[in-house]
Amino acid sequence: MHSAIVRICAVCSFLSFLLQFSDLSQAQNTGVIFPVISTSQRDQLQNPAHGLHIFNKDENCLNYFDSINQIWNCYCAKCETRIIEISGSYCHLDFYKQFSQFQPGHNYIVNITSGTIIGGCTAGDTALSFVNIPLAGTTITINNRGVIAGGGGAGGKGGEYRNQTFCVEP
Repeated sequence: MHSAIVRICAVCSFLSFLLQFSDLSQAQNTGVIFPVISTSQRDQLQNPAHGLHIFNKDENCLNYFDSINQIWNCYCAKCETRIIEISGSYCHLDFYKQFSQFQPGHNYIVNITSGTIIGGCTAGDTALSFVNIPLAGTTITINNRGVIAGGGGAGGKGGEYRNQTFCVEP
C-alpha cells in the first residue's frame, strides 16, 4: 500500500494554489486539468507562487510563473521566453552565433551577471551584437549587472543601458 498527501485549499487567501500533490507514484494513466484562463486574467493574479501553472486559452498553451525572472513563461515555441545567462569575459559577442542559433525563439531575457565584461575587440568595435537574429519581431530584455563597453549602439554606452527591452526590426 502506498500513501500520498493531497492538500485541497478551499479557503486559502494567502496561497495562490488550490491543489498540491506530494506523491504521484500512484498516478498512472491520469493527469491534471489546470485552470483555463485568459492572458488578462492570468496577469491579474496577485503574488503568484513560483511554478504556478495555468492553461492560457489565448495562447492555447500551458503557462507557468517564474518568480526568479518575474515572468509568466510557457511551454510552446510561439510564446516561450528563453532565459540566457551570460557570465565571464567576451570580445565582440554575437548573440545569435553564441546563443540564439542554439536556442531559437521570439522572446529572450538576457541576464548579464555581476563581474561579466563584454567589450569590443578593437577601438570602435561593437561589444554586443544582435544583427544576425533572423526572426523579425524578436523581443530581447537585457538585465545588465555587468559591463557592456563597445564602440557604438546602445550596448556601447555601458551601464547607461541597464534592464532594457527592445525589439529586433525586420
